[in-house]
Parts: sequence; structure tokens; C-alpha cells
Amino acid sequence: MSLPIPEPGLVVRYGYLWRSEHKRGQEEGLKDRPCVIVLTVRQETGRSVVLVAPITHAPPKTSDEAVEIPLQTKQRLGLDDARSWVVVNEVNRFFWPGTDISPVSRDTPGRFDYGFLPPFLFRETKRRPRSSATAARSAAPRTSMAPIAASSAKRTWPRAWAAPSPRSAFRSAAAARRRNASRPTKDRRRSKRASAFAPASRAAFRY
Repeated sequence: MSLPIPEPGLVVRYGYLWRSEHKRGQEEGLKDRPCVIVLTVRQETGRSVVLVAPITHAPPKTSDEAVEIPLQTKQRLGLDDARSWVVVNEVNRFFWPGTDISPVSRDTPGRFDYGFLPPFLFRETKRRPRSSATAARSAAPRTSMAPIAASSAKRTWPRAWAAPSPRSAFRSAAAARRRNASRPTKDRRRSKRASAFAPASRAAFRY
């Protein structure tokens, strides 16, 4: 049995615990389903904490709660042809691999992943206002979780979420150079204005 590396964008089969089930006191999901790894946090101990978002056939109540998966992508991943959505307003958090990862089918007992979602789905997920950080804050813990300090953990985000475009990176660098170049000039102007007004101010307060 060979488990995959938990990389963002990978679709695995997982016993997802819905937020509503967690609030009712349940500790185990009722159904194994495809889920997308949206975040991996590697601790100094070597253990990896992952966040997964569920894939469901149930249509979302509002458009900002889920992203629909194109049929072509579902066929490439080996999923069924029914309409499906990646839910973006809730996630599960657990130590990888945990006890809820299961094979994708009985015919392939040693395979636990379907493949990767295309980058444009990550970009679409990022646009949704209730996605990523909001879902992470309300993640349902599936195992006993120790606090994860940002200083002692390495976070891996999907490339489409984290990496700026070359154009935006160039604009940011150019803006920083302009700010640095103009700062001495502004300081000199400020000192000149202060010296010009200082004598008048002192004279005005002489009685």
C-alpha cells in the first residue's frame, strides 16, 4: 500500500464529516466521498496537517458556496457523470493520512487518489468570498489537533492561490522602487518647510 503525498489540488477518497454532523456531536462521517486537499501544513515534527474540501452531488444554495466541476474534469478523474461541486465554505482538518482515507474503488485497493484538479478550479475557488481562510477558521477537526504556530510550520498553498502573476510582481517591485526613490526628496522638502515656518512661528509667540 502506497499513500500519495498530500499536495494541494489532489483529490482523495475520504470519510468527510459535515459541519452539521459535527455540531450534532458526530465524530465520524457517514459516507466516503471524493475530497480536494486545499492546504498542507508540515510541522517541525515531520507530520503533515491537511485541510480537505468535500465534493458533492447536492447543488449549493448560493453560488458562493461551491464551484462546479466540469464534466471533462470528472471524466479524467474517473468520477461519475452526474453534476458535482467542490464545497468551499467548510473543510475538515486532520493529520495525514489519518484513519479516514480509503481506496478509490474495490478494483484498485492500493490507490487512494483520483488525480489533480486543474489550476483554473483553484482560481475560481479563490474568487469565492466564503472560501479558503473563512473555511479554514471553521474547520471541523477529525483528530486531536495541537496548536499550529506559523513560525514552526511550513504551509503549502495551491499555486493558483499563492503565486502572484509575473505582471503583478513586476508592478509591485516597480512601485517599491518609486517609493524608495521619492522618500529622500520628501524628507528634504519637509525639512525645508519646517525651517521656513519655524522663525515665523517663534516670532509670532514673542510678546
